[in-house]
Amino acid sequence: MRRFLGLMMFICLLFSGNCFAMQFSQPVQIGAFGQFPNQGFTFYYGTIINSGVYFDENDEEKGYKKGIARMGDGKDALYFHYDLDKDIFKFGDKDIKNTIDRKYFVYNVYKINTDAEIVIYPINPPLMYTFIAKMPNGKFIKYIDTEEITKKYFKYENIEDISYGDLKVQDNILTMRYFRKDKNLHEDEFFEGKIYLKWNDEKQNFDVIIDGKEFVKRLSV
Repeated sequence: MRRFLGLMMFICLLFSGNCFAMQFSQPVQIGAFGQFPNQGFTFYYGTIINSGVYFDENDEEKGYKKGIARMGDGKDALYFHYDLDKDIFKFGDKDIKNTIDRKYFVYNVYKINTDAEIVIYPINPPLMYTFIAKMPNGKFIKYIDTEEITKKYFKYENIEDISYGDLKVQDNILTMRYFRKDKNLHEDEFFEGKIYLKWNDEKQNFDVIIDGKEFVKRLSV
């Protein structure tokens, strides 16, 4: 009986207020690119290159070392400013002053539309996410990232001990699966669970809700 009541309380907390919450579309991928060792960036999905400079002027296959990549079209386009020599990795507007720093070397980029004229861009290096957004006034901001979730909610210092994936929209809430290492598990085992990112109008950011139901999984060879 207690378990049933606890489950009902969790469901009420999770889905309360959905009728008034910001509405999300399903994530749509708009870009994918990465940098291989001793090479520049290679853009291989959904990306248009603007004013790119080759990593090696004698070998185009080594990618780009500096430039601006555009993902998407029109007012919802997202720009990636990069300069390997100056260690610049910024997402946001065509104007570099209106961008968010996010340094990794492999990226999958998605777009989520909302009914509040806010466009959310989940940036997905392997096994983690950063959620940035373009506000109605055109300003780019960062909402939350999984590094913060790992440290604040799981109390893990090493961000590599928890990985994230399978981003979806469920009943106007963003959901992700997480995969958590634990000292009590074998090296090839991990805990799998689910996280809900529920929009909070008052905070103008996401509340993080951890499902609490974990399953032990083993890596398949």
